Amino acid sequence: MVEMGSAAFYTCYKLKTIEIPKVLKAIPDNCFNSTRIKEVVIPSTVSSVGDMAFSWNDSIKTITIEDSDEPISFNDYSFPTFDNGGARYTVYSGRNIERMFRPSESPFPQATTITWGSMVTAVGDGEGRSPFLNNSDTDELLISMSPNVVEMGSAAFYTCYKLKTIVLPKVLMAIPDNCFNSTRIQDVVIPASVMSVGDQAFSWNDSIKTIRIEDSDMSISFNDYSYPTFDNGDANYTVYQGRNIERTFRPSESPFPQAVSVAFGAQVTELGSGMYNCVNIKNIIAPWETPISINSNVFNYDLYGTATLSVPHKLVDTYRAALVWRDFLKIEEMEEVKCFTPTATLEDGRLHFECETNDVTFHYGLEDSDKAYYELEISGGGGIIGIKGDVNLDGIVNGTDIQEVINIIVNAD
Repeated sequence: MVEMGSAAFYTCYKLKTIEIPKVLKAIPDNCFNSTRIKEVVIPSTVSSVGDMAFSWNDSIKTITIEDSDEPISFNDYSFPTFDNGGARYTVYSGRNIERMFRPSESPFPQATTITWGSMVTAVGDGEGRSPFLNNSDTDELLISMSPNVVEMGSAAFYTCYKLKTIVLPKVLMAIPDNCFNSTRIQDVVIPASVMSVGDQAFSWNDSIKTIRIEDSDMSISFNDYSYPTFDNGDANYTVYQGRNIERTFRPSESPFPQAVSVAFGAQVTELGSGMYNCVNIKNIIAPWETPISINSNVFNYDLYGTATLSVPHKLVDTYRAALVWRDFLKIEEMEEVKCFTPTATLEDGRLHFECETNDVTFHYGLEDSDKAYYELEISGGGGIIGIKGDVNLDGIVNGTDIQEVINIIVNAD
């Protein structure tokens, strides 16, 4: 069966199971409207799903959209595609979804778990938005993002009040307007690949605890047109800023108005006016051996008398002599914490470094990237035993040798 007619199974109330053919091209309007199908599996051959094709089914439990590198079109003209009354269901989406209508609403309004497959490269406007959860007894909305998502649509997860955790893909290019507005995400990590953060992208989240902007030599743009980017009600949070931030609006206001501490990465080379014009910061960690040049209005004036500035070992006098930095009354050496169990692992042909010691980050000076190979590559010929650099004596020099050398170094006494 390659095609079905509109409303083919409309109001078949006792239809609980069906296997959609693997050659079917489209699911037409109202095809399974008002049935009692429990498990929906849409084959990779299906290119479109019609209006109300699966609506008004309060028995649905799982929705699986099989993997494909070709997008699928949802015509949700009348209602969201899977608007199913009292049903709550889990969703696996294995391909990009194109929405013909209702871009601000999720096609899965009653989802309690959403997983995107590895072939998904874009999450559309409102696609992860599940307002039904606002009044449900579900404790948490679970979302597993594909690591290959490059773009997300505006308000993709807007008002997902029960969304507490999410891992953003390392290839994501931008976080659009209102994307995580009014969620309850506790720990925000913005990957180095992200070039811009949209208006109110993380606003109105009173659960946020930590904000980490990963290191990069490329700046990131904050479009805080309506409110400061991380204006989050009653939340108090810590900030790690690993790159320069460009601000489109509100230069005199901080994008982090409720910050209680801030640490900078070594790749930060400038701090704009008003960047930390907030009064609750207690600790500031500066990593630079040579203090960067800043204006006095970077920090709220009161912070110079109340906050503690922590600087690298033996550099207190250097910061006491530096313009603006010397205005801090409390300058002290940052505490050195040894990472007792640093590790280097080889995964998918790439080196990954981490520290297993609780609350300690292993700073190895290299990113988990080809840069590690470039700077740590073992090459050349000769040597006492076989090929120089052949640590495991398998006759070749490759990533496993590099991994072994690094582990020897970082675990040395």
